[in-house]
Amino acid sequence: MTTASLLINILVLVPVCFGLLFKFSQFNLVFGTDSTARQILTCIYLAILNFSFIILLFPEKNSNFLLPLLSLQVFYKFASVLLIKDKKTPVLWFNLVIAIFHTTTIYFKLI
Repeated sequence: MTTASLLINILVLVPVCFGLLFKFSQFNLVFGTDSTARQILTCIYLAILNFSFIILLFPEKNSNFLLPLLSLQVFYKFASVLLIKDKKTPVLWFNLVIAIFHTTTIYFKLI
């Protein structure tokens, strides 16, 4: 489950970060036009991506980062369901699925 959660992060965030960094116009529909808030979101996504790679590549030295990383993601993804008014945005629902998966990973990691 741990590897799967990290791979999900990587497989989702590589193209998302690429699109946000290079300002693909297709991303404007989902993430809005380029703004300070979107640039901060990109930085957060890059941090999650970076830690996912590090934990995946060096698990014996970095396993203590796994639970905080996934817990942070679960919290903000579930919180976004409550706070985002536009319930039609696909990011919201993709985030919810990922949050459920990460919650399962956390559960099995703790038992």
